[in-house]
Amino acid sequence: MRVLCVSLVISAALIGSPISASAQTEFAASLLGGNEVPAVTTFGIGFATLDINSSAGVLGISFELTGVNLTDAIQGHIHCGDPGVNGPVVVWLAGTPPAPATAGWDLNGTWVKAKVKESSIITGSTCGNTLNDLITAMVNGHTYVNIHTRAHPGGEIRGQINVVGPITVP
Repeated sequence: MRVLCVSLVISAALIGSPISASAQTEFAASLLGGNEVPAVTTFGIGFATLDINSSAGVLGISFELTGVNLTDAIQGHIHCGDPGVNGPVVVWLAGTPPAPATAGWDLNGTWVKAKVKESSIITGSTCGNTLNDLITAMVNGHTYVNIHTRAHPGGEIRGQINVVGPITVP
């Protein structure tokens, strides 16, 4: 039932149906070293929240990325990939350019708040070329978030993006 509600909210937002209030769908990922492929032994943990919202016909993803007990975090991304499978970067969340937003990124560890726009998508991945394609991949469980560090440039902590639930914002 939760997936159906999320799909309905996203479908309405994507096809431009009139929505009296802005629609918002929330996703989350718990980031652990054991989720990396191959697994990484680390005390680092993290969490990502991603809110898909449509307001006045503009679709966007607001996110917060948090990592704890990391040393020299250098990048954070959304990747296209199923659990246990490494995949290409689809969106830079934090770190060196071409990250769309670096404000708030602490190289010793930990957080970013920003908004992903259509221009943030790195085209050519199996998750598609548009924000709509990325959202569809997120709904279907084909995306993950990870944070890379100097000690683990391939990624130190990782978590699959999961639907938390639809929310209607008045």
